[in-house]
Amino acid sequence: TEVLCDLIRTIIHCINIEHPAEVFMNAIEAVAACIDEFYNNTPIPVLDEILAPIGAGPVVYVTNPAAVAAAAAINEQKKKRGKKGGASVVTIKMPPEQIQQANQSYRVAAGVL
Repeated sequence: TEVLCDLIRTIIHCINIEHPAEVFMNAIEAVAACIDEFYNNTPIPVLDEILAPIGAGPVVYVTNPAAVAAAAAINEQKKKRGKKGGASVVTIKMPPEQIQQANQSYRVAAGVL
């Protein structure tokens, strides 16, 4: 069951928000097929692998790419102003560091159940 748990964990967690719907559906079918082999006697570790993403919830917080780019721009601006000997006034507005995103692992696990 350890290998099966690794397989299920890999399938559930490797689905990315950029993947097409077909990949998402194939992941659900693959995990469901693995579970169907147990005929209602699914081992607890296998259930844990499916229930863990559900416990994480449907929304996950990820690093905002715009915040990374803005931080780099602010640092660059500070370097340029520092070389000129002037005060380091930042004119770039910093966006939120994290943004909400749909939790794809949750969606796959919920689709299996």
